[in-house]
Amino acid sequence: VRVSSPSIYQDPHILPQLEKLIDNDNIPSTDQAIFLVDGKRIKVSAKTILCIRSERFNQILKESQPSEPGKTVEIPIEGASYDAFYALIVYLLTGRINTK
Repeated sequence: VRVSSPSIYQDPHILPQLEKLIDNDNIPSTDQAIFLVDGKRIKVSAKTILCIRSERFNQILKESQPSEPGKTVEIPIEGASYDAFYALIVYLLTGRINTK
């Protein structure tokens, strides 16, 4: 018997919850990364999800470990616009592409 579980990305209730992991100052998190893109900050309270979803993010986040526990390091991102990078973060966290 093969049992398949539905993808969390198919659950209409969880997608908005996952998107709350981006730029939310109300979530205290030790799993936090701050990316600096085009002079603007994108705070993501889900480093673990980014690492699981992307080998490149896993590498970037491993290389950007803070020197002191509990500190958050701003990670500069070059070669991407703020909007494009933000859309990438949303996609990695929710599986959804925003086509404004």
